[in-house]
Amino acid sequence: MGKCTLQYQCGHSATVWIFGKAEIRKSYLEWTCQNEACPACRREAIAAAPRESLTAAVATAK
Repeated sequence: MGKCTLQYQCGHSATVWIFGKAEIRKSYLEWTCQNEACPACRREAIAAAPRESLTAAVATAK
């Protein structure tokens, strides 16, 4: 278990608690730094994404 500072792909950083074996923690940190955006940027991207209308989804399902 350890407290680490992550530098996300988007450039933001955060302090997180990571549990598990040292090799798993290390691989998680490396993967997250290369592939993940911070939670705030992810929320922003989801909010900006166009939403499909419910009627269009129902019409295409049939």
